[in-house]
Amino acid sequence: MRKRETNFKAACNAELCRMQQELEELNIRRQERALDAGGASWDDEYRNAKERVEKARLQAALLNRQITLEQRRLDSAPSQAEISQYQRRIIELYNQMAVKHRETKQFYTLHNTLLDVKAYMQREIDLLNSIDDVQELTSKESYKESFVENLEKVLKGVDETLDKVTSKQKEQQTIREQLSDDYQYLLDKERLYHKTVDDFKRVEKVVTGLEFIACKVADTWSSSFRFACELENDTIDA
Repeated sequence: MRKRETNFKAACNAELCRMQQELEELNIRRQERALDAGGASWDDEYRNAKERVEKARLQAALLNRQITLEQRRLDSAPSQAEISQYQRRIIELYNQMAVKHRETKQFYTLHNTLLDVKAYMQREIDLLNSIDDVQELTSKESYKESFVENLEKVLKGVDETLDKVTSKQKEQQTIREQLSDDYQYLLDKERLYHKTVDDFKRVEKVVTGLEFIACKVADTWSSSFRFACELENDTIDA
């Protein structure tokens, strides 16, 4: 594109110089022959040449303006190096976002875990306080029954929480196993890729060697053929 632009500019400038030179020659000729036939024909030719030069100048100006606009458009488009740099930067930002997302997820998990620990500790404290506050009432049969019921409710809540934690643990274990399988699959793909590249390089070397041998054989055959032809010609001449 730039080469064509340079060639086009050079052609326009050459044409403009030629027409200006023609105009100057016509002007000189007009002055030399101004007295012949009143100079009317030369004046007309001079005006026509001048109009052509003005049109050429106008066309050259328009073309220069168009070339300038195209040059700006080309300069505004990113180069291959800039595109590669943008791509690397986007990949870096994506990796940073992935790391930040993983850290944030870990913080949320830690926060939820600490909330659960806090709830369990608060329940334990409340239970101990209730036991300490009602030591005098333990001798009453009605309170014993109420206390046992409360303990059963607490035990039921603990069992439910344990089931929930166990279910969540199994879910995380399943996710971990799936990620491990995906990672192993990608490792196998990577090994296959490297093996394929190595095989391709070996085949390329073999093909290069065969091409070299084929060229040598062709040269040898060509030399033998020429020698046989020369020998046959010598035999015919003899």
